[in-house]
Amino acid sequence: MGKIYIDKKKIQEIQDLMDKKNAINDLCILLASNNDLVAEGNQFYERLLLDNEEYLLIMDKFWDDVKNKYNISLKDDEELYLDFASGEITIRKISC
Repeated sequence: MGKIYIDKKKIQEIQDLMDKKNAINDLCILLASNNDLVAEGNQFYERLLLDNEEYLLIMDKFWDDVKNKYNISLKDDEELYLDFASGEITIRKISC
């Protein structure tokens, strides 16, 4: 695979999504100490789940588009990685 770079606008879009995802994760950790707030059927909790699912679908589409555009095939132990500073997309081993 040759070097792949994405434009600054797309980098910012993906970084914003990652920031939102991290905020959802942080909020879930904070709320986990209060079972009433994360109980099934709680509207706030359900909204967090929907937001998380939406994020995952958008990110899956982004990576699928990159793989299709650049004809990238990954092995089971590999993933694509975006360097936000440079905009370069590389393949890396999945860490445990």
